[in-house]
Amino acid sequence: MQIIIWAVIWITSIKIGYISNIFGGILNLETYFIEILNFKVFIIPVIFTIFWYVFIFNTVNWTDWISWNTSGLSIISFFILFLLWYILFERDNYEWWIKNAKFIMHMTTILVWILIPYWYFEVREKILMWDSWTMFLGFMLATIAIISGWKIATVLVVFGIYAVDSIYVILTRLSIWKSPLQWDMTHLHHRLLKLWLDRKEVLFLLYWLSFSFWLTALYLDRLWKIIVFFIIVFIVVFINRIVEKVYLKKK
Repeated sequence: MQIIIWAVIWITSIKIGYISNIFGGILNLETYFIEILNFKVFIIPVIFTIFWYVFIFNTVNWTDWISWNTSGLSIISFFILFLLWYILFERDNYEWWIKNAKFIMHMTTILVWILIPYWYFEVREKILMWDSWTMFLGFMLATIAIISGWKIATVLVVFGIYAVDSIYVILTRLSIWKSPLQWDMTHLHHRLLKLWLDRKEVLFLLYWLSFSFWLTALYLDRLWKIIVFFIIVFIVVFINRIVEKVYLKKK
């Protein structure tokens, strides 16, 4: 279903056609293509875009095991994307860029104001998000990242904690010959809850870590965003390994 959703979007030409080179310039992904009935199918962008959508869909979905985690992270993610484009809107006079910035600011504003009451009722335990909302939020995050000028690195910093955690969990499952999509309790929030932290403390820690990295997305260039992303990798892996060792001793 996720790939079908991506295919419908891809027909509208929303795809990852290039990525930024950390040493300057861009890497064009539309070099190789096949032509079917006068319709060009760019092979590498197809692979990149499928991976991007499926990865973000599941990354956002996996945050939902602990209530009001997904809604809180999504609020700040869309808010940071709004601030990023507001800064770009103030700096640039290019007509297409201004129109695109306005569209993205409108979309992120709508999403933030929808999610604030949703988060409130989740905190009050009056409502649950589950898959339908997480898939929608993952879809919006993945799509806005592409139509906003391929801000893939920004979104990876914005949602970096769980992006890295998802990769860590997938690799851990594969290392023991387990399906990467099979449900278990090995995500970062699961591991933290196994120790001395309660749900509110885990959420505060995840919000604080994520917000610290979100702020860097506003002011850093491409190279520093990649450096920050590797710092996130180190922190997530470090926390997971420490939690594993402490939990084993506790048992």
